[in-house]
Amino acid sequence: MTPFLSPEDLDRLVRSQRRLLTVALVAIALVVAAGAVAVWADVRFPAAAVGAVAFLCLGFAVIAPRQRLLGELGITREEAAALLRAERERRSGVALPARDRARRESVKAALCLAVGLVLAVSFVACAYYIFTTAGQVHPEGEPLDPWLVTSFFVGFVSLFAPVFLLGAKRYRDEARDWRRADRD
Repeated sequence: MTPFLSPEDLDRLVRSQRRLLTVALVAIALVVAAGAVAVWADVRFPAAAVGAVAFLCLGFAVIAPRQRLLGELGITREEAAALLRAERERRSGVALPARDRARRESVKAALCLAVGLVLAVSFVACAYYIFTTAGQVHPEGEPLDPWLVTSFFVGFVSLFAPVFLLGAKRYRDEARDWRRADRD
């Protein structure tokens, strides 16, 4: 059974969850960027271990305010997850009219299509750069080509292009179904 929270407390919980996710995404981006810079700068293991410990401490610092809020509200993580899930369903617009749901799905389809196309184009550009420079001889002791390393990471992320393109198709199909439901 999920406990009842006042609207103000529920809003505090939702804002805390948003902050937590935002900081987590920023921290992940920083870890990826720091890893890319470490590879590019040819950083040795002890410096990388110090960075890993620093990011671990950052993780604890991010989670501490949320744990404090859960303690103030007198709920557990599982109860907070259930409350957030119910609030997300309430705010998602499940009760919206079919025309509004169709419009929402169309916007999602357009966004997924745009992201998928950008990723597909970046994949082609990165693959071209990697395949044209990967076979060249690299003199020992010289730093790696930073664009080659960057192309590798961007190309790897660009492999998610089909996921976004398929998501665009799914959202477009859902929008079509909602438009049909609106006409009926």
